[in-house]
Amino acid sequence: PPPPPPPPPPPPAAPLGLRALSAATSGGDSDKTLPHQELRDDVRMLGSALGEVISQADGYGPTTFDSVEKMRALAQQWRKDEQSESLESLVNAAQAMSSEEMFHVSRAFTHFLALANAAELHHRVRRLRQKEVLGAEPHPNSVQAVVRSLVSAHEAEASDTRAGQCGRPAA
Repeated sequence: PPPPPPPPPPPPAAPLGLRALSAATSGGDSDKTLPHQELRDDVRMLGSALGEVISQADGYGPTTFDSVEKMRALAQQWRKDEQSESLESLVNAAQAMSSEEMFHVSRAFTHFLALANAAELHHRVRRLRQKEVLGAEPHPNSVQAVVRSLVSAHEAEASDTRAGQCGRPAA
């Protein structure tokens, strides 16, 4: 059988797909000079790819995609206005889902969060490497700084020990 048609493109005013989840946490399009813009871009790209996979996957498809979007929008609204009516709308939408639909939606959010965590780890490594290239001192709580501190302390202790031995008469 031929592959299913691609999902319809999002309207310009309101982005669709899990890519909107990342936009919700990023505060929209920001200046590229922000320190975490690369992370936001990575999360947005991974969310978009996941949205495409969900839309086309057997057992998921556009219905799951639309349900995820609905839950995302309702959660975003509740987070924005903190009104009990918004929370009630979110709860009602969840209660209206079948067990199978809730399973698929929950799984989609779980996959998104796993991808976001992987992007965050990648970003952390990228930032540490950038700092290293620029010659910045490591963070005081980093493994590198702790090892340097331990080595310095050991060298100082060894130096003190050698200095103390030099002043003693031979036995």
